Amino acid sequence: MLIPMGVTGIDLARRFSQRFKFGLIRRAFYMADYVDWKDVLKEALPFQAQRDLDPPSIRILGEEDGFSLYQVGDINLYLPSSVDFHGGLPVAYREIFIEKVYEGGRCLVRPGDWVIDAGACEGFFSLYALRKGAKVIAFEPIPELAEALKKTLQSYIREGRAKVFAFGLGEKDEELEMFLFKDGVMSSTFSEDKVKHWHEGWLEYERLRLKVVSIDGLFKNGLLPPVSFIKADVEGYEKKLLLGASEVVRRFKPRLSICTYHLPDDYIEIPKIVEGFGLKYKIKLKPHMGTIGVMHAW
Repeated sequence: MLIPMGVTGIDLARRFSQRFKFGLIRRAFYMADYVDWKDVLKEALPFQAQRDLDPPSIRILGEEDGFSLYQVGDINLYLPSSVDFHGGLPVAYREIFIEKVYEGGRCLVRPGDWVIDAGACEGFFSLYALRKGAKVIAFEPIPELAEALKKTLQSYIREGRAKVFAFGLGEKDEELEMFLFKDGVMSSTFSEDKVKHWHEGWLEYERLRLKVVSIDGLFKNGLLPPVSFIKADVEGYEKKLLLGASEVVRRFKPRLSICTYHLPDDYIEIPKIVEGFGLKYKIKLKPHMGTIGVMHAW
């Protein structure tokens, strides 16, 4: 998610929507077998840019050991005090709790599921899944965000319903450079292609070497239970994540909710990878914010 400083979540959503709508119809025609045209036309209509995007109320309730306790709507969560998250929190909250962009068709979080939340960031989706009665394994490679997530989910961790792993997910176990954006931490990425496509010359970044592992490797080493739902919003590294999960996907056929807008060909290549697993997944592409935003597969 791309949240520049000084831009409200509502303004950002409207700018993003207006900028990319012209290409939505073209993409939808190219992937016509995978889209619901009612959703496409609803997203593409001009009035959609002015849809109700009233943000939830946001308050900082206190600070503790370098972390701020936020109240966003009816959610309490911890975030690093050194980073201003106000711009991104309203958009992220609405996407997950109101628009429910990570669910579609029969790709739903169900009670008792073990859910992988890849790119957990502020923790909204982990909390959404936990509220639905699922159990969550959250992956967040940025150390400060991972520590904040542990504080947010501490009661669920004690109950055995949540785990937090402080590394990224990819095709294999390795150490990689992450591009960490100073004024848009929610957009930080392992993908150099995403930096060149979206951010070069706009957002300043520092390079940070962080650990990346594969879902297959974690399962082989006994660190993952049989998973039934995988959500991936990993800023352009979604294809690598899926390639590193091929054995787990073939064995358990989890429902898949994978972002498809971070790189220009994601909405084409990500469904191809899923079809390549040979499991006859039902695949649907969901328009969101003026583009093809998420692939749901079940």
